[in-house]
Amino acid sequence: MKTAISMWQGNIKKHTSKNPLIKKLMDLYYKDLIKIIDNTSSKNILDMGCGEGFVVSKIKENLSDVDIEGMDIDDYYLEYARSNFNNIKFNKGSIYKIPKEDNSFDLVLCNQVLE
Repeated sequence: MKTAISMWQGNIKKHTSKNPLIKKLMDLYYKDLIKIIDNTSSKNILDMGCGEGFVVSKIKENLSDVDIEGMDIDDYYLEYARSNFNNIKFNKGSIYKIPKEDNSFDLVLCNQVLE
């Protein structure tokens, strides 16, 4: 069984790969996700389980008029996100008890959380 650290490093490799096939697949994933989000007209978004912040960063890069925040329970992920994407808010929190008031966000994402 993979350790949490090796899974974390594998996720970073996926998002930063120079392999043209992996890059193409990730670009298609981002394109579809951003299109779906844009169609919701949401302006205040929470990515719950944001991991290392790659998805949050890509959304902010493509939808600059949205206010997006990343939240995760894992300190390693949050440290990486904060140090690499310093123009975005990343906070610690659990999906089971999100430390925000009800209706704080128009849209809550849970990308790649269940696997």
